[in-house]
This record gives sequence, structure tokens and C-alpha cells, in this order.
Amino acid sequence: MKKALLLMVSSSIILAACGNDDEQKNLEQEIKSLEKSTKDYQKDKKSLEKENEKLKESIKDKEEQLKKLEDEVKSNQSDTEESKDSKEDSTDKKETSSAESKEDSAKKPFPNTIRTSTNGDVELIHDLKDKHFQFEDSGMKVNIDHLQIFQVHNMPEGQVLLFNGAKMVMS
Repeated sequence: MKKALLLMVSSSIILAACGNDDEQKNLEQEIKSLEKSTKDYQKDKKSLEKENEKLKESIKDKEEQLKKLEDEVKSNQSDTEESKDSKEDSTDKKETSSAESKEDSAKKPFPNTIRTSTNGDVELIHDLKDKHFQFEDSGMKVNIDHLQIFQVHNMPEGQVLLFNGAKMVMS
């Protein structure tokens, strides 16, 4: 009986020791898997931070380009206003209703996109106000009250221009 009792106690101790090893192995495996997933998350975090930095740089570049374009538009508007002012100084001023309408149109200059599309020096040649051109094409009626004609100098070689749906390369 003592032998049986001793055998039972020793077997329960051995089984208890083996059970602890299995639990410890399971815990070690869980720790390793958690460490691996932590490393994966850190790699993902680093890659997302790199992408975020790239996006921030591209946003800064786009903002700089936007500021340059806004400055160009402002300079084009000031050039247009200067050319209108010089044209008005050269002509005699009349105190009529047409003179008042010219002053109103001088307050609201046309946007000049010729400089930005040609990358050249732009000079206003003719400024036709209050001419009232009308024509109809394919059922579309067009009224033109103000027309400006520009001359472009020093356009870069190889400049691509779009005109009437066609692409032209200047040489």
C-alpha cells in the first residue's frame, strides 16, 4: 500500500511538472508571436511615416507652384493694366458715356494667360473696346465687346502651343 501511495504521489508530481512545461512553452510561443507582430507593426508604422513625409513634401511643392502661378497671374494683370494705362495716356480723353464705360472696363482687367502659355515676352498691340462683334456658328451666338491683340517676343525654342485643337511646336 505504501508502494502504491508512493507511486501515485510520484506520478502526480511528474505529471504536474510536465504540465508546467507545456504551459510555459505555450506562453513562450505567445510571447514570440507578440514580439513578431510588434516588429511587423513597427515596420508598417515606419513605412507609413515615410509615405506621410513624401506626401507632405509633395504638398509643399504644390503650394510653392500655386504661389508662383498666383504671382504670375498678378504680374500679368499688372502688365495688362500698365499697357491699358499707357494706351489711355496716348489717346485724348473725352467726357462721354463711352469714356465712363472704358474706365469701368479698366477697373476689371482681362486675365492675360498668353505669357504663361507661351513663356515669352508679351506686348499689347491693339486694345479694341466697345466694338460689339457678333457672329453665330453651329447655333451658338457669340458677342464680343472687348478685344485685345498681343505680340509675343523671345519665346523659348521647342515651346508647345495648343491652338484650335492642334498642337504646334515653335522652333
